[in-house]
Amino acid sequence: MTNLISQSDLQDVLSALGVQNISEREKPEVVKQLREHFNKVVLDTVVGELDEGQIDEFSRALDAEDAEEKIAAITARVPGLMKKIEDAVGMEIKVLRAAKDNLR
Repeated sequence: MTNLISQSDLQDVLSALGVQNISEREKPEVVKQLREHFNKVVLDTVVGELDEGQIDEFSRALDAEDAEEKIAAITARVPGLMKKIEDAVGMEIKVLRAAKDNLR
């Protein structure tokens, strides 16, 4: 599956959680789990905004060789969708940061 969160956002999350300095041995698994989590956040956002045909198209695009281009084309046809995705990712980062802060 395509990574639907940027490397920059991923680093922000690692930093917010205070785990940016984890061992090189642990890092791939943590990054994988975070990517899966954020991909789900993005997919949940997208599913609520697309019709059945667009959802099928989006699902096929995820596995395509040129996935990023296809996903960008789909989201460009739905006014405001990219903003909603960005907002959902931003909100999830805030939620994770707040959860970490509450553990202190």
